Amino acid sequence: RCLVFSRCCFRPAAPTPSLPDVSQAPVRSPLLALAGMDADRVRIEDAMRAAVVTSDPYLTEIASHLILAGGKRLRPALAVAAGQIGGGNASDDVVQGGVACELVHLGSLYHDDVMDEAETRRGVETVNAKWGNLQAILAGDFLLSRASEIAASLGTEVAGLLARTIGWLCEGQIEELRHTYDVGRTEASYLASIHGKTASLYGTAARIGGIAAGHDRPLIDALTARYADPQQKDRTALNQAYAAAMRAVWARFPKDADVGALFAESLANLRPWDLWLPDGRPQPGT
Repeated sequence: RCLVFSRCCFRPAAPTPSLPDVSQAPVRSPLLALAGMDADRVRIEDAMRAAVVTSDPYLTEIASHLILAGGKRLRPALAVAAGQIGGGNASDDVVQGGVACELVHLGSLYHDDVMDEAETRRGVETVNAKWGNLQAILAGDFLLSRASEIAASLGTEVAGLLARTIGWLCEGQIEELRHTYDVGRTEASYLASIHGKTASLYGTAARIGGIAAGHDRPLIDALTARYADPQQKDRTALNQAYAAAMRAVWARFPKDADVGALFAESLANLRPWDLWLPDGRPQPGT
């Protein structure tokens, strides 16, 4: 994702750590430390790989390129964690819902790399660098189509929610493109962009996890309390969906409740540019 605005126009107030400190800082989401998550991530990986297999080996290779390159899978992990609230294991539908969100994310990366003329992603050649822009665009469209197909299999509510989220991703990208190299870009514009490009898909993952798990409506709404209104694009609203989901998820793990509450509270008040140093590296521990 383009972070030019956050790097150039906002600087962290805290002293900048040295690069060795940054490179050695542990980077691990609390989601990935949840009990049983390692096994669930294996299920997620298997489902993602299966989702992009076609009768054409050439298309299968291109569509699976970034899947095989790895990734944290935070969106499906969030869906799984949301689906497990109240106890029990995540159902196959919950895993599939998370996979649909991750395929949307991957499809957007294929398209992003074309726009950015990027040559590497996750330590490997980008699809556009290896096969060309046309193949990258079509493969990205294919990933979005597979995500939509999976969402449709989970019901009309999930299908509509994912379709709306894809629209928000596009809105966020357009907002970013229209302000490329604009040093006068406002904070509101930046927040509107990352709401569409990033926050909306996390909110959708949490909500789909709750829907696919069959949670009652108050709990589903609690997972994404502020997310339901896309016009609420102030700083708190951008992160509220993820924070609300994390509060609910951590409530399932009493031994970690204090840590979870602290994490959710800090995330709800987070400024996106607090996560990045001027050279684009993550702040330690983020």
